[in-house]
Amino acid sequence: MSTMASEIPTTLRTERLKLRMVNPDSLSDLQELIGLYTAYHTRSGGATPSIANMDDIRLKHELMGPRAEFCTLTPPPKGMFHLIYLLDGDTPIGHIAFSFRSEMPCPDVGYAILPSHEGRGYASEAGREVVRFWQDVIGVKEIFIGTSHKNLASQGVARRMGFVEGGSFEVVFGLPPNERSEQAKAFVLPGMKWPSGQVLRHTLRRK
Repeated sequence: MSTMASEIPTTLRTERLKLRMVNPDSLSDLQELIGLYTAYHTRSGGATPSIANMDDIRLKHELMGPRAEFCTLTPPPKGMFHLIYLLDGDTPIGHIAFSFRSEMPCPDVGYAILPSHEGRGYASEAGREVVRFWQDVIGVKEIFIGTSHKNLASQGVARRMGFVEGGSFEVVFGLPPNERSEQAKAFVLPGMKWPSGQVLRHTLRRK
């Protein structure tokens, strides 16, 4: 039986965490997400965050938000980000992104935790629940996680979420004439076949 859009839960809970889907029309939700991205990139040496303002978030929803052809049990939800909170807390400690990129064969999961909360298994705990939600409630059948070859921590999170190494793909950063590319690993759900020759352009812009 399919679920109506109004019945889709926006808050999920695990043993230690609660996860709340970001409403792209909510000013407070957008501010919390921007604050997280700013904190992540301040920690990593001041690199320019991929989301720096509300227009970036709205554009990301427009380009990578849920697509109907993948949502087999419900209409597409409005949001693609899940803020992560401790079960008894009201300040987000990280987020999970569920992105539907037009150039990739299926949606992907991304995750980040604030440094003060790393190393406690929160990313994998939150990720497992988000994957369960998108599979069992929304009806997404195939999902992947992309990581760089050097990012052993993210690879460990992917494995603890139940994903297995399925292949590789190319990631292109920047725009011509300053493009650069590198190979990344694709972790997939057990039983999935990863198609060769995939290219992901890591640039937030309309085509």
